[in-house]
Amino acid sequence: MPTALIVDNDQELRDFLKDVLQAEGYTVEVAENGHEAFENLRSHPAPDLMVTDVRMPVMSGLELLEAMKKARVAPKMPVIVQTGEDNLKLPFKCQVLRKPYDRQALLRAIAHAQR
Repeated sequence: MPTALIVDNDQELRDFLKDVLQAEGYTVEVAENGHEAFENLRSHPAPDLMVTDVRMPVMSGLELLEAMKKARVAPKMPVIVQTGEDNLKLPFKCQVLRKPYDRQALLRAIAHAQR
C-alpha cells in the first residue's frame, strides 16, 4: 500500500487531504508543521508522496524543502506544494497546487507528481 505524508497546520485541510488520499489507497501520516515532517522523514522510510503547505508556523513548507535538500532526505519522493502564493522559488522540482482547489484538482496533482 502506498504511503503519504500530509504537512499542514490547518486541521480541516489535513482531514480533507487524509480522506482523499485514504480513498485512493494511501496509508497516511500527518504533521502540523515542517519541523514535525522533517523529523518524521529523518526517522522513517520516505513515503511515496508528500503534500505540504507553504505557510506554517515553526517551520514553513519552503524551509522544510530546503532542509530536505540540504540533508538529502527523500530526494526522489514526489512532493505537492499547496499554496495561494505566486512566483514561488522552490529548491527542487515539485508539483504546485494552487489554493483554493477541489478533490479533482488534488487527484490530478497526485497523478502528475507521481509520473
